Amino acid sequence: MPHFLIRSLPDLDAVSRYIENEPYQHAGAYRSHQVWHFDDVLGRTMGDTVHRADRVRYFVLVAEDHAAPASPKHAEHSWSTAEGLVVFGQLRAPHTGSPRGVALAAQVPSRRHLDVVLEQTIGAPAAGDDLEVIDWDFSGRR
Repeated sequence: MPHFLIRSLPDLDAVSRYIENEPYQHAGAYRSHQVWHFDDVLGRTMGDTVHRADRVRYFVLVAEDHAAPASPKHAEHSWSTAEGLVVFGQLRAPHTGSPRGVALAAQVPSRRHLDVVLEQTIGAPAAGDDLEVIDWDFSGRR
């Protein structure tokens, strides 16, 4: 089962130590890890978002071969959390800095609304091999 964390750590050694000391890692819950640098475009964290019981939450990974922008389309738009976008950022390879895709979290009324958010941010609906859409909660996957 995938587990996603967006953490601010000083360097790759700190990331390795974090992974090694993670309780689920010790319990054998993970076979492998993928680490990316995350360029936070919106300037806020998941903690800045009010958790709404009337909204469905999704975490979306856009694969590296998708022509994903480095920032949401319509960058002049403020992207308030009321519109559903919780976090948005470019993923880059930690050693080379090369683009690897985009990650975003959204809190929206329905999957149809997620498609609207995706169209407005990356210009693509939530379908296809280059998008992974995960039912998600602020404490992890549902």
